[in-house]
Amino acid sequence: MTAEERDRMNALCIQIQQEKNYQKFEELTRELHDVVASKERRFPESNSLNADSAVKGWKLMPAIANHILKPLYPQVVERVEISIAEADELFREIRVENSFVDAEGNVLAIKAGAELNVRLETSAGNLINKARDTPDPTTSA
Repeated sequence: MTAEERDRMNALCIQIQQEKNYQKFEELTRELHDVVASKERRFPESNSLNADSAVKGWKLMPAIANHILKPLYPQVVERVEISIAEADELFREIRVENSFVDAEGNVLAIKAGAELNVRLETSAGNLINKARDTPDPTTSA
C-alpha cells in the first residue's frame, strides 16, 4: 500500500466512525472499498479468486406485523409477531424482539399492522444453480 493510500484509508476510517448521515457514510465506505480493492489487485493470487465470492443470493418476502407482545415483566423485552404469507402454514409466524435501527442509528419499534419485507440472504458459496426446467421435488404433479 502506498503512503498516500495508507493516509487516505486512515482518514476514511476515522470519518466512517464519526459519520451520522447515512448517504455520506455509504459514500465513504465505497471509497474505502476502492482503496482496499486497489491494494488487492496488486496481489497476483487475487486473479485466481472466485469473482462471484462477494455475490449473495437473496429472497424478499412480504410480511405483516400482526401483534405487539408486551412483556409481563420489566426485564423481558417487547416482541413483535410477524406473519410471512409465503411461508408454510406451520412456520408462517415468527416472533422477534421489537427493536429496529434506522439509518441514523435511532432505535425504533414496529407498530401492529405494519407492512414489512423479510429478506433471507446468503453468500454465493452456499448456493447451487437451480435449473428452470428441473421439477421442484417439493411439489407434486
